[in-house]
Amino acid sequence: MSVRPIVGIDLDAVVHNYGLLCQACPETTVAAVVKDNAYGCGAASVARALYTQAGCRVFFVAYGIEGVAIRAVAPDADIYVLQGFGEEETDIFAKAHLIPVLATPEQLKTWQHLKPNDLKPAIQIETGLNRLGFTQEQVMSLDEETRSGFSLVLSHLACADEPNSPFNQSQLDRFNAMKSLFPGAKFSLAASDGCALGQAYHFDIVRGGAFLYGIHTFPALKKRQKSVMTVIARILLQRKLTQADYVGYGADFHAYDGMRIAVVSIGYGDGLFRCFSPKGRVWIPTDEKNWLPAPVVGRVSMDNIVVDVTHIPESVMKKAHSAFLLCDAQGPDDIGAACNTIGYEVLTALGHNRRSRRYVRLQDSWSVL
Repeated sequence: MSVRPIVGIDLDAVVHNYGLLCQACPETTVAAVVKDNAYGCGAASVARALYTQAGCRVFFVAYGIEGVAIRAVAPDADIYVLQGFGEEETDIFAKAHLIPVLATPEQLKTWQHLKPNDLKPAIQIETGLNRLGFTQEQVMSLDEETRSGFSLVLSHLACADEPNSPFNQSQLDRFNAMKSLFPGAKFSLAASDGCALGQAYHFDIVRGGAFLYGIHTFPALKKRQKSVMTVIARILLQRKLTQADYVGYGADFHAYDGMRIAVVSIGYGDGLFRCFSPKGRVWIPTDEKNWLPAPVVGRVSMDNIVVDVTHIPESVMKKAHSAFLLCDAQGPDDIGAACNTIGYEVLTALGHNRRSRRYVRLQDSWSVL
């Protein structure tokens, strides 16, 4: 096994999670959000699996260059570009037949002037998030012909992960109030969190993103949702310490007599947050189904972390060559909680940079990787 950390991606789990969203939103089209390299899971591989195995025909990316990779594996899909369109991307949109989500009047003017393909663009409208999108005043300033020229109208919920927030209903009301201004268009308001708010939020297209990759955004489906990403790192060294020893930069952790540590080959250079210490932990496999936790001690460095394995039987540690960072015992939401962030950021951080990515079934990853 390589000393580099390995990221295992279970594409069957992505397809399974997509199917769960389709069951939960039966009256609407479920699109797949594959921006940021499919949350670090590999956009082309994820899109190919969803296109060929699940029949997904609508994808969302952030930038035009991302859409080029999806077009290669999804030849007849609708590919929407959430960050819109700039004049330097004319060739990209023309060759890959991409659909921009126009978010500003300036982007609309650029699209109308250059018209790189014959596809109708989408438009994003502002309903309360105050990020990208046309305000109601800007929408009203568009003539009727322009407003009828959009294929899709979308907005984004600010508090979808808080189902009891009154802001959700407020944004829904604003979105519905502007629907009549766009004859012939389809509508999309809900991303992964919004899917759980009920059919009133589903409209024509829901944008499945984080849920597909194992982040728990739909409480009712949590038990049926499958984990997608496994992160495994090599144990490079094991050592016994005494009370005279310290661990890590700044002598940050004071050891205790009889303490046993393991040095694991993963660090912030691999996307692991420095704040993973002191609350974080890795998991040591005892067999293909069971793990024991090992807490991080000392500071996270660029290439390594140190974990306390004193409580793990020495017989287990003699056979252990790897530690699991992401597995069935610890998902991206768990690491996010330890680092005071969210699972989205964990996946995109760990899925990039210098790790080796392999596509395997999650249940096989303990022995294959």
